[in-house]
Amino acid sequence: MLLHASPDLTIYHITLSPGLQYPPHNHLMDALIGIYKGSETNFIYPVDGSEIDAPERHDVAAPAVVHMNPDTVHAVANTGSARSGALHVYLGNLTETHRHMWSPDSTHAEPFDNERYLAGARPIRPGSGKGGRKVSVLRGGVNEHSASLRPDNGRRVLSRFKNIAARL
Repeated sequence: MLLHASPDLTIYHITLSPGLQYPPHNHLMDALIGIYKGSETNFIYPVDGSEIDAPERHDVAAPAVVHMNPDTVHAVANTGSARSGALHVYLGNLTETHRHMWSPDSTHAEPFDNERYLAGARPIRPGSGKGGRKVSVLRGGVNEHSASLRPDNGRRVLSRFKNIAARL
Protein backbone atom coordinates (compact mmCIF):
# COMPACT_ATOMS: atom_id res chain seq x y z
CA MET A 1 0.00 0.00 0.00
CA LEU A 2 1.40 3.37 -1.04
CA LEU A 3 1.56 5.68 1.99
CA HIS A 4 3.40 8.67 0.49
CA ALA A 5 4.96 9.75 -2.81
CA SER A 6 6.79 13.00 -3.53
CA PRO A 7 9.82 13.95 -5.65
CA ASP A 8 12.17 13.20 -2.72
CA LEU A 9 10.48 10.34 -0.87
CA THR A 10 8.24 7.29 -1.43
CA ILE A 11 6.92 5.13 1.42
CA TYR A 12 5.09 1.82 1.06
CA HIS A 13 3.65 -0.55 3.65
CA ILE A 14 4.34 -4.04 2.26
CA THR A 15 3.14 -7.41 3.56
CA LEU A 16 4.27 -10.63 1.90
CA SER A 17 2.44 -13.94 1.92
CA PRO A 18 4.52 -16.94 2.94
CA GLY A 19 5.95 -19.14 0.20
CA LEU A 20 6.00 -16.50 -2.58
CA GLN A 21 8.92 -14.94 -4.45
CA TYR A 22 8.58 -11.81 -6.59
CA PRO A 23 10.56 -11.17 -9.80
CA PRO A 24 13.98 -9.50 -9.77
CA HIS A 25 13.82 -5.72 -10.08
CA ASN A 26 15.73 -2.54 -9.32
CA HIS A 27 14.76 0.75 -7.67
CA LEU A 28 17.45 3.09 -9.09
CA MET A 29 17.51 4.96 -5.75
CA ASP A 30 18.51 4.25 -2.16
CA ALA A 31 16.01 2.04 -0.35
CA LEU A 32 15.58 1.41 3.37
CA ILE A 33 13.46 -1.61 4.28
CA GLY A 34 12.27 -1.69 7.90
CA ILE A 35 11.08 -5.22 8.63
CA TYR A 36 8.86 -5.17 11.72
CA LYS A 37 7.14 -8.57 11.48
CA GLY A 38 8.27 -11.97 10.23
CA SER A 39 11.14 -12.40 7.83
CA GLU A 40 12.16 -11.72 4.25
CA THR A 41 14.72 -13.22 1.95
CA ASN A 42 16.39 -11.01 -0.63
CA PHE A 43 18.11 -12.55 -3.60
CA ILE A 44 20.76 -10.04 -4.75
CA TYR A 45 21.66 -10.43 -8.43
CA PRO A 46 24.99 -9.49 -9.99
CA VAL A 47 24.33 -7.46 -13.15
CA ASP A 48 26.36 -7.54 -16.36
CA GLY A 49 24.98 -4.83 -18.67
CA SER A 50 21.25 -5.58 -18.67
CA GLU A 51 21.60 -9.30 -17.84
CA ILE A 52 21.51 -10.86 -14.37
CA ASP A 53 23.44 -13.83 -13.04
CA ALA A 54 22.81 -16.33 -10.20
CA PRO A 55 21.78 -14.49 -7.01
CA GLU A 56 23.25 -14.44 -3.52
CA ARG A 57 20.73 -15.13 -0.75
CA HIS A 58 20.27 -12.74 2.22
CA ASP A 59 17.86 -13.81 5.00
CA VAL A 60 16.59 -11.09 7.35
CA ALA A 61 14.23 -11.40 10.35
CA ALA A 62 12.37 -8.69 12.24
CA PRO A 63 13.18 -6.32 13.72
CA ALA A 64 15.75 -5.13 11.20
CA VAL A 65 16.53 -2.38 8.71
CA VAL A 66 18.14 -3.21 5.36
CA HIS A 67 19.70 -0.66 3.00
CA MET A 68 19.92 -1.22 -0.74
CA ASN A 69 22.09 0.93 -2.99
CA PRO A 70 20.55 2.46 -6.14
CA ASP A 71 22.25 -0.13 -8.38
CA THR A 72 20.95 -3.18 -6.47
CA VAL A 73 18.89 -5.74 -8.39
CA HIS A 74 16.97 -8.05 -6.09
CA ALA A 75 14.03 -10.41 -5.78
CA VAL A 76 12.18 -10.60 -2.47
CA ALA A 77 10.50 -13.64 -0.95
CA ASN A 78 8.81 -14.66 2.27
CA THR A 79 10.49 -17.94 3.21
CA GLY A 80 8.75 -18.03 6.61
CA SER A 81 5.46 -19.61 7.61
CA ALA A 82 3.61 -16.36 8.48
CA ARG A 83 2.86 -13.10 6.69
CA SER A 84 5.71 -10.57 6.92
CA GLY A 85 5.39 -6.80 7.34
CA ALA A 86 7.75 -3.97 6.42
CA LEU A 87 7.93 -0.27 5.66
CA HIS A 88 9.79 0.45 2.42
CA VAL A 89 11.31 3.93 2.21
CA TYR A 90 12.77 5.12 -1.11
CA LEU A 91 14.79 8.31 -1.44
CA GLY A 92 13.04 9.54 -4.59
CA ASN A 93 9.74 9.17 -6.41
CA LEU A 94 9.64 5.43 -7.08
CA THR A 95 6.23 5.65 -8.77
CA GLU A 96 7.63 7.94 -11.50
CA THR A 97 11.03 6.27 -11.96
CA HIS A 98 11.65 4.33 -15.19
CA ARG A 99 13.21 1.20 -13.76
CA HIS A 100 13.54 -2.46 -14.74
CA MET A 101 12.41 -5.93 -13.86
CA TRP A 102 13.51 -9.35 -15.02
CA SER A 103 11.12 -12.15 -15.91
CA PRO A 104 11.67 -15.47 -14.09
CA ASP A 105 12.11 -16.98 -17.56
CA SER A 106 14.77 -14.52 -18.79
CA THR A 107 18.01 -12.90 -17.69
CA HIS A 108 17.31 -9.74 -19.77
CA ALA A 109 15.92 -6.49 -18.37
CA GLU A 110 12.51 -5.17 -19.40
CA PRO A 111 10.63 -2.04 -18.34
CA PHE A 112 9.11 -2.32 -14.85
CA ASP A 113 5.34 -2.78 -14.85
CA ASN A 114 3.61 -3.10 -11.47
CA GLU A 115 0.82 -5.39 -12.76
CA ARG A 116 3.30 -7.77 -14.39
CA TYR A 117 5.50 -7.61 -11.27
CA LEU A 118 2.64 -8.63 -8.96
CA ALA A 119 1.41 -11.28 -11.42
CA GLY A 120 4.99 -12.62 -11.59
CA ALA A 121 4.95 -13.83 -7.96
CA ARG A 122 5.75 -17.54 -7.92
CA PRO A 123 6.14 -20.25 -5.29
CA ILE A 124 9.68 -20.18 -3.89
CA ARG A 125 12.02 -22.51 -5.72
CA PRO A 126 13.96 -24.87 -3.44
CA GLY A 127 17.66 -24.05 -3.33
CA SER A 128 17.24 -20.49 -4.64
CA GLY A 129 20.36 -18.38 -4.33
CA LYS A 130 24.06 -19.25 -4.12
CA GLY A 131 24.99 -21.18 -1.02
CA GLY A 132 21.96 -20.17 1.03
CA ARG A 133 24.28 -17.82 2.91
CA LYS A 134 22.72 -15.86 5.72
CA VAL A 135 23.74 -12.27 6.37
CA SER A 136 24.44 -11.06 9.88
CA VAL A 137 21.87 -8.47 10.88
CA LEU A 138 21.89 -6.24 13.90
CA ARG A 139 18.49 -6.74 15.52
CA GLY A 140 16.76 -3.41 15.33
CA GLY A 141 19.78 -2.01 13.50
CA VAL A 142 21.04 -1.50 9.98
CA ASN A 143 22.34 -4.47 8.03
CA GLU A 144 25.88 -3.37 7.15
CA HIS A 145 26.39 -6.19 4.64
CA SER A 146 23.44 -6.21 2.26
CA ALA A 147 23.72 -4.93 -1.27
CA SER A 148 27.25 -3.53 -0.96
CA LEU A 149 26.45 -1.13 1.86
CA ARG A 150 29.51 0.67 3.17
CA PRO A 151 29.30 1.66 6.86
CA ASP A 152 29.53 5.39 6.05
CA ASN A 153 26.85 5.02 3.37
CA GLY A 154 24.21 4.07 5.96
CA ARG A 155 24.85 7.27 7.92
CA ARG A 156 24.66 9.33 4.71
CA VAL A 157 21.34 7.78 3.71
CA LEU A 158 19.84 8.20 7.19
CA SER A 159 20.98 11.83 7.29
CA ARG A 160 19.36 12.48 3.91
CA PHE A 161 16.16 10.79 5.08
CA LYS A 162 16.04 13.00 8.20
CA ASN A 163 16.50 16.13 6.05
CA ILE A 164 13.64 15.10 3.74
CA ALA A 165 11.36 14.19 6.67
CA ALA A 166 12.02 17.57 8.32
CA ARG A 167 10.68 19.32 5.19
CA LEU A 168 7.42 17.30 5.09
